[in-house]
Amino acid sequence: MTEKCILLALHPKWWPQILSGHKTLEIRKTAPNVAEWPVRVIVYLTRPRCEIVGDFLCAGYIRSCMYGQMAGASGLGYWELEAYAGKPGAALCAWQIAEPRQYEKALKLKDLGIKNPPQSWRYIELEEE
Repeated sequence: MTEKCILLALHPKWWPQILSGHKTLEIRKTAPNVAEWPVRVIVYLTRPRCEIVGDFLCAGYIRSCMYGQMAGASGLGYWELEAYAGKPGAALCAWQIAEPRQYEKALKLKDLGIKNPPQSWRYIELEEE
């Protein structure tokens, strides 16, 4: 049996913030289109780490252009969110982070049969444990 998951590319500075509970929203320009929530998100840390370090559940998302409401929980400021959106008032997706967990041993992409890291995120299917 397989589980439909998301592989998320994340800058290494954000992972400790997620684990500590300080960062509860992950901001992206797009959101998953899944039949059932929550969806498991596998975290791939980008350079210099280049490894899979853990996962979290995405309980859902909020699509909004209210950057001030997203700022604190995302770890980003209002102006950073506006710059990321590309134009003032453009909607962003705030993924809701729940139950983050660190793996005992980091994995490489090849350990999951994946050749290339995602640019932002992508769907993957994993064998259920």
